[in-house]
Amino acid sequence: MTNIFETMTEAQARRWERQRASGRSRYVLKRTLVYGAIVPALIIWGILRWTSFGNLLILLAIFSLPVDYVIARLSWVFHEHRYKNYTASLHSHNA
Repeated sequence: MTNIFETMTEAQARRWERQRASGRSRYVLKRTLVYGAIVPALIIWGILRWTSFGNLLILLAIFSLPVDYVIARLSWVFHEHRYKNYTASLHSHNA
């Protein structure tokens, strides 16, 4: 049984190799913009249509960017760890 927190499947490794080729800075920027800006903005836009807490929600959106930047950096490290374990297991099976 493969521990998904320690290694990747072949399909995940192929996707990660493509993502990895673009570099860490692009991955972090893309993930931060999507999950730290676009998604919260859509949620806030939906909430603003029914409430009058606009200033508070905008403040929360501004704080979500640095938080998701940190999460994106940690996500990169986590995926790299899993990818290294995957490649190490391939080398041990081929040896």
